[in-house]
Parts: sequence; C-alpha cells; structure tokens
Amino acid sequence: MPAEAIKFRIKHFDHDNVAANAPFSAKWDTDRRYLIKYILFKRKDGNPFTATDVTVYMAKQPITLDHALASTFGRDPQTAFPINQTLEPEETFEYNGVNREGATISFVVELIMEAL
Repeated sequence: MPAEAIKFRIKHFDHDNVAANAPFSAKWDTDRRYLIKYILFKRKDGNPFTATDVTVYMAKQPITLDHALASTFGRDPQTAFPINQTLEPEETFEYNGVNREGATISFVVELIMEAL
C-alpha cells in the first residue's frame, strides 16, 4: 500500500524517568499537511495525570494560554479534547511542561492525525 493511501497517522514522543518538578519538551517539524485530531498525554504506568502542566504550540502559536493541565487533553480518543487544527508542511508542533506529579514518571505524548 502506498504511503499516500494511509489516512491516519500517529506521532509518538517518549519521555522516560522525568523527575518530580523537572521540565520536559519536544518538537516536530511536519513532513506534509496534517489535521491534528487529538493530542494525548499518557502515563506509562496507566495512572492519570493530576497536576502536570503543559504549554502546546502549533505553527509557533500557543493553543494554551499560559499553560494547561496535561489531563485536559485526555489519554484516549474517546475522552480527549478534540483539537482539529491543520499543520502545513514544515510547520512545527511543540510542547513543554513540568512534571508536577510529585514523583518520577515516564509518559508518552501522541498526536492522532489525519494526512491531508
């Protein structure tokens, strides 16, 4: 199947052993046009985020005013906040935050996207 035929894509960012009160960040320059459907913040131990805050940018524009709790975005598509924002080729998705869970945690951030 040609890559163009795959409609949905998942972009995965991994964060292991982030200490309590430690910062984390990542960014990605898109390779094509995407509709970002959801941004998921998922702890690897299966527990929900309770206090970690994040700032998220799409095409250098913040989608969070100041910051938001990671839990605001959700951890699965059924309960996630719908983003539905288009990123053009070479535009950047990025986020940064601080682990405020009170312990070292490992987590992933996933973008659920539709290739346009």
